[in-house]
Amino acid sequence: MSERVNTIDAAFAAFEDAAQRTGCIRLELIESLRSTCNSMKVATNDPARLIEVKMAMINTLSGLLKDYDNAALQNVKLRLSQEENNNKAELSVSIAELLKQVTSMNPGNGNPYAPDLKKSGDELNKKFTEANIDISDDEVSACGNHPKESGLPEPAKSTGPDEL
Repeated sequence: MSERVNTIDAAFAAFEDAAQRTGCIRLELIESLRSTCNSMKVATNDPARLIEVKMAMINTLSGLLKDYDNAALQNVKLRLSQEENNNKAELSVSIAELLKQVTSMNPGNGNPYAPDLKKSGDELNKKFTEANIDISDDEVSACGNHPKESGLPEPAKSTGPDEL
């Protein structure tokens, strides 16, 4: 995985280097055309071909400026995308580590996420009592887990509806 990351980092570095060189050349062309465009005037008595050449120079300058802005925007988007991918990778590693920690813990090691069987049994017993459900020892033993064997509290005996 780190070999792939190094390859990606190298590709990003090569791209940024090429983009920087292209940007420098583009800036030189922009400055050259800008000074030329600033010094020329379009007059009404100019021949049509001369006006056409002057307009082509202005359009070329405009295109170079637009390309320069687009390249800068693309660079920002690329950096944001790279940062987002790095954040996602870091988050994935953190989540995986957290899951490893949670699954490696067992109730005997003070796992804060392990179920408290006694508390769960007490709550279940309370709900059975509130609902007036009588669970006999025979029914519990038929399930295979008798409270005395599992360490869970025995269900409370409730009064049935005919005993009220």
